[in-house]
Amino acid sequence: MAKNWSNLPLIFKQDVVKYLNFKDRCYLQQVSKAEIDLVKTVPIYLMDIGFNYGDEGIELRCQEHPVITNGLVNIKQYISKNDMIVSRFLAIFEHPKSTVDSVNLSFFHKNSKIPSMILEWHGELQKRPDTFRIKAKNLNWYCEDSVDCFLDILNRFDTRTLKGLQLDCPIALEQLQRVIKTEVVRNLESFALGSSCSNGFSVMELFIGNHIDLFLRKITPEDIWSVIKNFRSAPRPYGSYFFFFNYQPNFEIIEIEEVVKMFDEPSNNFADFQNQRTRHIQIFKMENGNGFLKVEITSQSIRGTVTEKKN
Repeated sequence: MAKNWSNLPLIFKQDVVKYLNFKDRCYLQQVSKAEIDLVKTVPIYLMDIGFNYGDEGIELRCQEHPVITNGLVNIKQYISKNDMIVSRFLAIFEHPKSTVDSVNLSFFHKNSKIPSMILEWHGELQKRPDTFRIKAKNLNWYCEDSVDCFLDILNRFDTRTLKGLQLDCPIALEQLQRVIKTEVVRNLESFALGSSCSNGFSVMELFIGNHIDLFLRKITPEDIWSVIKNFRSAPRPYGSYFFFFNYQPNFEIIEIEEVVKMFDEPSNNFADFQNQRTRHIQIFKMENGNGFLKVEITSQSIRGTVTEKKN
């Protein structure tokens, strides 16, 4: 007697679903409530998923991990533009083992749907159990609108999974203070803060992880020296770095000579760029004895990188 799909044992159905890409899983879930529940029982692993503003409104974009077929790299992408984008996004994480490499939210065009879509996302999260978590390795949040519920959404990301946060949106100082004190942020390996974020913090308060990118409205020689000493004092893997760009609404610049005076090692290696900007490069020994910290300072920025070799 021939068996149809509905009569197959659950384990056989799950074995089929695990070979379906994200797009086909979405289509399968439109068949019936049983298929919705079925898809939730099979984890999925995605490369990139997120929301952005397209020509026809808010879009959900998904990119799967590359697959090599007959020697060719095949990357599957899927774009959803209907009213189900939030539910489709959250459905990914119904299975506790489902993970994505990056969740991206990128809105740079004024549109009334942007805050309403984020509010819908927040509202749907509120309906789920407190144990529900979004398992993503990186969160990239770029939005020209201020979002009051950002902290609530951030706290729904799994602390053990999230390793990187890039934040570039208008955010009140008080809210940013609460953000950087959360467990999920303090455990990050990579932290980036864009120029849209208003802040009145000292550099050390924003010193999170081993890969740090900050746009700052002001950075003093004392700040720079504190950063260098902090980075040298703790064991860090090779390739760890900090990069600070001096965002200058008042045309303030980094006084390189004042910074160099604070160093506990003789200064050297001044060089001029062709565009007449001056930089100073100095190599510091890491205090734990492993590797070196290469520091490059210009009138607008400072970068420090942990290297294995001195040169």
